[in-house]
Amino acid sequence: MPPSPIAAERLLFHPAPARAVATTSSAPAPAAPPPLRITTVEPLADFKRHFGLPHDGAIIETDIDVVETDCDLNSRQRRDAEVLTTLAANVAGDCLDLGTSHGRSAYKLATNLAGRGIVHTVNILPEQYQATSGQLITHLLTKEQIGAYFRTHGITGINQIYADTCNWTMPAELRDFAVVFVDAAHDTAAVLKDSLQVFDRVKPGGYLVWHDFNPGLRRKFDWIDAVMRGVELFFAQKGFSPEIVNLRHSWMGVWRKPLANTQQQPAAAPRIETTTTPQNLPTPSPAERFRTTRFLWVYPNYGPDRVAEENGWNSRIRALGYDVHSIGIPCPDGWWPFPKLDAAWQQRHPGLLAAYAEIASHARRGDVLVACGGAMVHPEFIRQLPTLNVFTCADDPESSDKLSRPVAPAFDVSLISNLACLDLYRSWGCRHIDWLYQAIRPELTDPGLTFERILTEPREHDIVMLCERIYNASDRAQRIERLVREFPNAFVRGRGWPGGHVEPAAVYRQARIGWNLHNSIGPCNSRLVTLAAFGVMQICDNKKNLHPLFKLDEEIVGFDTLEECIDKTRYYLAHPDERRAIAARGWRRAMNDYTEPKQWEQLLTKITAAYNEKFGTPAPASAATPAHPAAVELRDSTSAPATQPSAPSQPVEPVIKEARVGIAVAADARYEPARVRELVAESLRLYLGDDRGFSAFVRAGERVLIKPNWVLHLNKSGAGMDCMVTHPAVLRAVVEQVAACRPARIVIADAPLQRCKFEELVTPALVVELRRAAAGVPVEILDFRRTVMHGDSLAADVEQERRATGRYVLFDLGADSLLEPLTTDRNFRVTCYDPDQLAKTHCRGRHQYLLARDVFEADVVINLPKLKTHRKSGLTAALKNLVGINGNKDYLPHHRFGGSDIGGDCYPGFTWWKHAAELYYDAANRVIGTPAHDVWVGRAEALFALYGRFADTDIEGGWHGNDTCWRMNLDLNRCLLYGDATGRLHDTVQRRVVSLTDALICGQGEGPLVTHPLPVGAITFSESAAAADLAHGALLRLDHRKLPLLRGCFERMRFPVLAAAQMPVFVTRRGVFTYDQLAAAIVPRGWQGHCELNPATHQNYTSCTA
Repeated sequence: MPPSPIAAERLLFHPAPARAVATTSSAPAPAAPPPLRITTVEPLADFKRHFGLPHDGAIIETDIDVVETDCDLNSRQRRDAEVLTTLAANVAGDCLDLGTSHGRSAYKLATNLAGRGIVHTVNILPEQYQATSGQLITHLLTKEQIGAYFRTHGITGINQIYADTCNWTMPAELRDFAVVFVDAAHDTAAVLKDSLQVFDRVKPGGYLVWHDFNPGLRRKFDWIDAVMRGVELFFAQKGFSPEIVNLRHSWMGVWRKPLANTQQQPAAAPRIETTTTPQNLPTPSPAERFRTTRFLWVYPNYGPDRVAEENGWNSRIRALGYDVHSIGIPCPDGWWPFPKLDAAWQQRHPGLLAAYAEIASHARRGDVLVACGGAMVHPEFIRQLPTLNVFTCADDPESSDKLSRPVAPAFDVSLISNLACLDLYRSWGCRHIDWLYQAIRPELTDPGLTFERILTEPREHDIVMLCERIYNASDRAQRIERLVREFPNAFVRGRGWPGGHVEPAAVYRQARIGWNLHNSIGPCNSRLVTLAAFGVMQICDNKKNLHPLFKLDEEIVGFDTLEECIDKTRYYLAHPDERRAIAARGWRRAMNDYTEPKQWEQLLTKITAAYNEKFGTPAPASAATPAHPAAVELRDSTSAPATQPSAPSQPVEPVIKEARVGIAVAADARYEPARVRELVAESLRLYLGDDRGFSAFVRAGERVLIKPNWVLHLNKSGAGMDCMVTHPAVLRAVVEQVAACRPARIVIADAPLQRCKFEELVTPALVVELRRAAAGVPVEILDFRRTVMHGDSLAADVEQERRATGRYVLFDLGADSLLEPLTTDRNFRVTCYDPDQLAKTHCRGRHQYLLARDVFEADVVINLPKLKTHRKSGLTAALKNLVGINGNKDYLPHHRFGGSDIGGDCYPGFTWWKHAAELYYDAANRVIGTPAHDVWVGRAEALFALYGRFADTDIEGGWHGNDTCWRMNLDLNRCLLYGDATGRLHDTVQRRVVSLTDALICGQGEGPLVTHPLPVGAITFSESAAAADLAHGALLRLDHRKLPLLRGCFERMRFPVLAAAQMPVFVTRRGVFTYDQLAAAIVPRGWQGHCELNPATHQNYTSCTA
């Protein structure tokens, strides 16, 4: 915590000058300690990826964005909180907090540990202060003030200790900390002493975190300089120079203790155990929970070199603290393709059975067997083993038929190197399929290489490509020959090429550009990480699949065609600075993420779900099954294979980015083109904190889909179209700024109501303007509807099946749909669509959505809604706009049949004539396209004419009790985020989706079709549609807690739409949204009195002022 220079009553000990702090150091230290190796990352997602942290932390404090002094600029308090909460959410074990103060840091740690450990927090009492306690102390608080924050909030799991850390001997029982947070006295000597004292108490893989650590502010704040010099002295005394990570704009320095810890540990002491209930038992991380598990690593032993390679790998993993036992299956002439393996199994080959017998003698329940590709483990044998069986392979798809396809379905887990082959394994019936990259081999690195050397040192070879020259596997050799004709000086070597085999390390150290061509689909080869590890800028094929490994055009260059490869090679040869920058960033990414320890951690993480399914929580070695394993019978092919349990539905981790919204606000609400362009750019600038604009999301050569709100060609209120649909000026501005990123194409599409006259909404003049704005980038405008009504009645002139079903993707969320809890027999409805068809797509265990394939073929989706009130969901903007990516609305339940008194949500209570009208409309919708349709509609309208004089006639779910529409909306958002073009849902987001909302003139009243203008003057931007709509609700004075669509975003669900249960940060130039500054929207009649903010209880929406 920084000393506050503006509150004297809070600062009992004023900061001493930096030179005075240096003289107080009593610990021996070098006069000039070496500088720290600091990596600054941004945003939080990169911080998580750097350390391999899957879980988001939860920030619960409501005043986290309050700015009191210049120390709080740039959302510093939020950035600090993100670091602490994220670390605590991803560890299991006790934490130590040096410097309790009011108790906020202990509060953050404890609320995110959630019972997986105890937070021990230490603070000095006034009577304990002495001359050696340090001078740079933020507060000297009374005993009642220390920790008051977590006590008043009723947070348990915190142990308060009163001590002077500068004169403290830590009790022996305080050890094995997962996180230690150093934030006591800020003097250099105090930081050094605290760090030395806790170092041996941090467990391997744990985190040591220093507060008041920011490399950009050392010269501005002397206490930051004092803290950082204390850290420098600490590592100088320890004799090594580690990497310390700083989240940009935070005052946090984070160092992770290596898993393989060679430092002297404190003598063993009795551990003080805390009694916990079973539900509060710590949940260890995969890296910790598998330390008592034995791993059997099976590989094809085809010679001494392979044995030496496996033994070296084995020793390195054992050094990390894991029990790995390698077993080679002899095959002197190379690994056996499956036909040969199968024949040997059938014929009871002695050598093969001897190897299998050795495996069986080691295998016991609770162990993990990992079979490397080509390991020659027969499927009928693997099914007999009591172990968790993991198949790995790097040779798909060329060798699939003879290597992986015959055996992989017998394994519990398949971890494959080729990212493009996941669906191939699914088609074989494999379970627990995941991608595992190839790691950098230690012998294929340059230990002395640095970021600066890559940027500055000359290299000899312009272009290199090291591979075999094989003609019968693919056309790769011919493609390389074509490239060599274009670049005769390219250094191409390997078996079959002139010059033959060369040692890769010597060549790659001198290479500027490295080609990487696969035999077919990929990426999958080790060259992908090896080139990066030597600081070579890589130009690689299979461009569309590179992004999970490296950032395109920032860390790697991709291509789809040879012509593209040739063009990019010429370009980067002519632009050495750009080439070196990409190479350096690729090297940093590879050395951070793709080392053997990181790969091992990933393997452990990816097998955890399957391990839990098969064995439950892993037991310690002493509690495992007896040392004498059960006998394993080596059955022949006529034996019945063991039954494989079906994989249950597994929840996935949220991966959506920080809840953050950029809000650009205009002085007036006019659609003047230049002003709109600036507001669009400003909303991105506020969100990103820089001027990258859409280039932060759209890369050259990618496919972009823009989804505006084109619901109808007219506004039934007569108030004009400015408050009805996404304004053309906003759409033009977005197309213009996206086109500047040079995407391959831009698709603009929507599925309006079936009676919308698309040609009146999307006029020829608008098409010309949009194509002019695209400046040469191809623009395609699509109507996603499969059913269109050309007249005024559904009795005739209805065109159906107007787009082929092949242009759509069918998703079935099944029991994971948010509609499942409401589902009964044929109870869902959507106005003007056949209820029998809807019953086929939404019933118990089946919830199908037919969505436009163009959306799922896009690399980036830009959601471009209009902010309006809505009769069925209260609000329509970013979340609701995705209704327009569907093809048939008879896949979209909007309400349930009947009034609320009989289990529906069509209208409140029960009214007999409304119920009769519902039945008449059902009958009409079953005969759309025939004269009988209008007969049934006429009967319903007669009831309305008779009884509508005394009550409203709504029977379409237009009220606050509609519990159906919001669930359907969120289902669509989940499909967009996690779905692929085959209709499968993954555990990670599949594409970049951003939302830019037209809120200059909003729609109010009986939206979305009968709207009146509400000038708000805003354009908003966010990567999270849920976060955006939380901001939109606030802008219209709507309470998110009263809107099911917004409240539902916080619910626990598989495939979540919001990363954490917290309000987003609203980034504006306004600072604070008071109640009076928010627009007072007129809400639909069915929502009045049920969704508005209450001024008496309203708290100002704070924002991060840009």
